[in-house]
Amino acid sequence: MQQNTASVTTYNLVFNNVTTETSIGLLSGIDFPSGETALTGTFLLLPNYKVTINNTLTAAGSMIANRFIFNNTTNLTLTNGSLLSVGSNQPMTFNNIANINITTTHVMPAGVSGGNSVIYNATPSSYTEVAP
Repeated sequence: MQQNTASVTTYNLVFNNVTTETSIGLLSGIDFPSGETALTGTFLLLPNYKVTINNTLTAAGSMIANRFIFNNTTNLTLTNGSLLSVGSNQPMTFNNIANINITTTHVMPAGVSGGNSVIYNATPSSYTEVAP
């Protein structure tokens, strides 16, 4: 698998509306590829993306991105997860009020490795990218 070396300014993901994510483990009657089911517990694994949240987002699992930007009055709830910004010199930006509620099981998110509390790296061999 080729490593993605694009810059963070190339890829953006924006949540403009109220969003609720359902964990893949709770969806029944669908046969997901093993690469997807291995990521149960990780909501976003986007080490080369800038993620902007403009509203309410509720998810089960961790959110990992190069950079996070919170606009407007943002409400973020992560159940059994972490919020990890892995970009070097890319601050987490709060442009207004951000209410962040995280409950965690203190486990390493699926698809991620790291030996300390400062550096986390995506582990490409631990997941499969699914083409649209």
